[in-house]
Amino acid sequence: MEFDKFQKKLHYFIESMSEKFNSSVIVITHSMGGTLFNKFQSLMTDEWLNKFIYKWVSLSAPLGGAIDSIRTVLTGNDFGIPKLLFDAGKFVDFLRTFPSVYYLFPDFDVFNSSEVFLELNNQSFTLRDWRKIVAMAFPQYEDFSFNSLKIYQNEAPRVKMLCIISKDVPTPRFFTYNSLKFQPNIVYEDGDGTVDFESLNVCDRYQKQASNRIRTFLLKRINHLNILHSPLMLDILEKELYL
Repeated sequence: MEFDKFQKKLHYFIESMSEKFNSSVIVITHSMGGTLFNKFQSLMTDEWLNKFIYKWVSLSAPLGGAIDSIRTVLTGNDFGIPKLLFDAGKFVDFLRTFPSVYYLFPDFDVFNSSEVFLELNNQSFTLRDWRKIVAMAFPQYEDFSFNSLKIYQNEAPRVKMLCIISKDVPTPRFFTYNSLKFQPNIVYEDGDGTVDFESLNVCDRYQKQASNRIRTFLLKRINHLNILHSPLMLDILEKELYL
C-alpha cells in the first residue's frame, strides 16, 4: 500500500534527522500531511515517540476528512489554484488515481452519514451513499480507494501537539449536479475554504482527551493555504513551540 511506503520513509527520515542534530524532532504538517502523521504516530510505540518526537505542529489538518474530496473524484477540483494553470474538469482523470483523495472521504465518527450532500437530477445522495455516486462517475474507483486502511484516529495523539486551524471561510458542503460531466452548483458552509469545520475541530476533541499535551488554536477568516504564511500562525509558533 502507498501508506506503508510513506510510513517507512517517514520513520527513516525522522530517525536520521534526530541522529544528525542529536535531538528529538519537531514535526510540522499542513493539510493531509497532518492526517497521515496522525495515523503514523498511532502505529509507533510510546518509547519511539518519546525518543524521537519533541512536538507536532498541525496546520489545517482534515482529521475527519472533507466532504469536498468526493467532488474531487466526481468532477475534479482546482484546489483554489487559478484556472489559468489548469482546468479542473480535464484534470479529474488524473486526480481519480490518487489514493490520497479517497483517504480524505468523510469519517462517519465526525460527520453524520445521513447528511444529504449532493443532488443529481433531483435524486438526493447522503454521505453514506458515496460509493454509489462515485461509481457512476468512475467505476474503477475501488482499484485506488484502498478502503481497508482506517486513516482516521478516535484517540488523541500520544505526542505533544499544537493544532492550528481556521474557520469563517465559505467551504463547499452541498453540490447540485445536472450532469456528472459538468461542475456543480455549490452551497457553502463553515470551514477554512477547503476543509469542513467539524473535521478541523477534531483537535478540540483531542484536547479534551489529553489537555496536558494538546493545545488547539482557532484563527478566523484565514483560508486553507494562507494559514501557511499567516502572521497569527507564526506568532503562535514563536510563543508555544518550545513550551
